[in-house]
Amino acid sequence: MKSLYRIAFVAFILLFTLPACKKESTPPMPTSYLAKWYGSYHGTSHKWTSYPQGSTFVTTHWYKDVLVDVQKGSTDSTLNFAFTYDDTILSSRNDITFSENYAHNSQWGWGSSYGSLDVQFSNDTVLTYNLFQKCGIPCSSGEDFVIFKK
Repeated sequence: MKSLYRIAFVAFILLFTLPACKKESTPPMPTSYLAKWYGSYHGTSHKWTSYPQGSTFVTTHWYKDVLVDVQKGSTDSTLNFAFTYDDTILSSRNDITFSENYAHNSQWGWGSSYGSLDVQFSNDTVLTYNLFQKCGIPCSSGEDFVIFKK
């Protein structure tokens, strides 16, 4: 009879403890506040360079078709950019940090090596990009565009 009580007691304990041990589902990963900007953007890029020649400056301009693929970076506040120019030239910029107003502003170097990058997303479909780079005291180059999500 003692065995029967022990079996009943163990069964009673198992009946109430096993449901309490059920595995909880893993909560979903939070979505980055930048997720709405993931995707492809298309338009025309304006590249330029300026350098001295004699007593004047020569500025050259190029206009190229650009496709920019924007993806999540290594953190929730960063984005990766892959650039395709005229269907052939590729470059990228990774882990660009964005503020909560969807803007990035950075500067590096100083003097003849100074550079800056300004990127802004707006109106759910627009990417504005402005890159500036000194290439010596009198020389500079840059790229800018306002392009739209495909």
